[in-house]
Amino acid sequence: MKRTRFWDFDARIFGEGIRQLKIVGILFTVVMCLEALLIPIGTVIQAQQIRTVEMTRSLVTLLRMHPLIVLPMYTLAPVAVLMLFSFLNKRRASDFYHAIPVTRAAMFISLFAAVMFWVLLSILASSAVSVVTCLCLSQHIQLDLSGVGMLLLNTFLGAAFVAACTALAMSITGTLFNNIVVAGLIFFAPRLLLTVCRMLIHGYVNILSGGIDGILLDASYNIPLGILTGVLSTADATTILHSYSSAAYTAVVAFVYFLAANLLFRLRKSEAAGYAAATPILQHVNRLVITFLVSLMPTSVLFLGMNSGSGSTDMYYIVVLYIVAAIAFCVYELITTKKPKQLLKVAPTFLLVLAADAAMLLGVFLGCRSTLAFRPTVDEIRGISFTFLENGQSSYFSRHYADIILYDKDAYAVVSERLKICAENNSAVSGLEESYRDYFLTVKIYTGSNSVHERRLAFSADQLKVLEKAMDKSEAYRKIFTLPERDSGISPWHTQLSTDEADAVYDTMQKESKKLSFEQLYALLTNGDYPKADNTLTQFTVEVTYRNKVYSFDVPLNTAYFPESCTLYLSYRYKSTEGMQDDMLQSLEEGNAGLDIYDNRGDSMQQYFVSPEQLTKAQLNALKNALVRKAPTKDDAFCLIWDGYDTNGLKREAIFTPSDEAFRILQEANISASETKEGDVAATATSH
Repeated sequence: MKRTRFWDFDARIFGEGIRQLKIVGILFTVVMCLEALLIPIGTVIQAQQIRTVEMTRSLVTLLRMHPLIVLPMYTLAPVAVLMLFSFLNKRRASDFYHAIPVTRAAMFISLFAAVMFWVLLSILASSAVSVVTCLCLSQHIQLDLSGVGMLLLNTFLGAAFVAACTALAMSITGTLFNNIVVAGLIFFAPRLLLTVCRMLIHGYVNILSGGIDGILLDASYNIPLGILTGVLSTADATTILHSYSSAAYTAVVAFVYFLAANLLFRLRKSEAAGYAAATPILQHVNRLVITFLVSLMPTSVLFLGMNSGSGSTDMYYIVVLYIVAAIAFCVYELITTKKPKQLLKVAPTFLLVLAADAAMLLGVFLGCRSTLAFRPTVDEIRGISFTFLENGQSSYFSRHYADIILYDKDAYAVVSERLKICAENNSAVSGLEESYRDYFLTVKIYTGSNSVHERRLAFSADQLKVLEKAMDKSEAYRKIFTLPERDSGISPWHTQLSTDEADAVYDTMQKESKKLSFEQLYALLTNGDYPKADNTLTQFTVEVTYRNKVYSFDVPLNTAYFPESCTLYLSYRYKSTEGMQDDMLQSLEEGNAGLDIYDNRGDSMQQYFVSPEQLTKAQLNALKNALVRKAPTKDDAFCLIWDGYDTNGLKREAIFTPSDEAFRILQEANISASETKEGDVAATATSH
């Protein structure tokens, strides 16, 4: 095998690599496709059990319907590389492959391409199955396709990253054990070190949030590792797999690893097969890296103890943990070299581990000082945003306004003042009375050069009012609180309506919402106080995708704000229960049904709860005759008779429009009305 030429490709080697991986690739792809087929079907079954109405639709994303799309980066990619490059671990096989009349670059690139071929095939084939299945079930689930392209790209890049790590490890090792160990080191070690540093800094600096730390300390930039460490990272799998910055970072690092693996593969000698490392220097590096990672435990205890006043107990654990690190140092050397005498020669290199620990502690200390030193003046701040407000709003709206940057000098002054005080004392509540310590905000502070700093601070009630005023003045902020037009990323639903009916009611609500003021919409969408709240018939649920995640929020279907929508809703409800009218009237006559009347003709909705025992036989018959068989409008009163639930969990009920005579009969029977609170009607009249 020739070593010249860095870039080369051989179709025959590529085809041979595909053939060798055929069984594994096909089996893996079949398993992925089965999962992609079964999950949408299971989702439909589950949704129908919850929502009771047969034709109600759920809004879903491809990642939710096909969560195993990430599986190739953790299984197929590394396993396929280990299989195709296994000849590097056997001297005879290595000599044979190196004797093939192709360049080493062609050998490496062609085999690596074969691995990525099967990875790409499994991702595309299974995703296609998932999409087709969802489209076939479109009456029940609504698939949002807006982020599919980015999802597929990031999944492929994540798999390429893991494959490159494994290929690099195999280029510098000569046994399966070391292939796996070193691949793990390449994959985990850099990010593990940075994660420990991040945890120590966050543990010491009390005003840091769990958010932005920059590209070095934020694990979410590394796609495969960011998903695995989702608990510690700033973003979940959905955010990572749809992030352009994560894609760019992962692609660059994967390409660097690929170049390094290609270079080392070309330089590798056949004699390295069967040895722990390709060269003695690499053996030292592997041993020291493993030991250093183990030593992160006592180093962390030492740092925390230094800042809290380390006692004898802490020092005891530090010594014990360093002994564990020394044992790991010795065990790895013995397993890989099987030469006990070699330990005496390499023992002095343990001092390099201690030097690395000292350098890490220095870096963490400087990181803490730098973080607390960030105290921008009003003139230095270019914008602020809030990632969370504890005011009871739906996560959809809070996530939305987290992306809005506010430009307000008064807000800058409040944030600058609070940050200065909190940073000086390393406390988010510094300078506040005990009663104000619940007003926490996570603030993003934008300064020059596109720099972003995130801090969690407590504010007084007066300071919070200044910040809220700045938000209210923002046109972008005000636009959040609207009903978006229905598209592939929006799915309205109601437990008592079909998909088409829910769509029609929501479309009408959306049109009527344009006539409402910002204050009215804000109150409606945030469960605030607003006039005629008692006129709410029911709650309407809207599922929305934002940044490739599904959120939901409720909209009160209020007769004062959505008159035409209420009329349409009542007409659908009347139509669906029309066939039960005779049964319900008979059940009422037999004393087995309840009767609820909702009177929306006045300033506020009034509700009457009537049981047959409250009426004489003559009054009951007269009341039955006073119930008109027509769909009520938003200006009418409406009556609901019900006697329990059927086997599908749906309330057995029928809707009527009561005449004026019905109310006269109730007055005669001394049955008074009570004004309902928002949501009461929904609970009793619609089972929502």
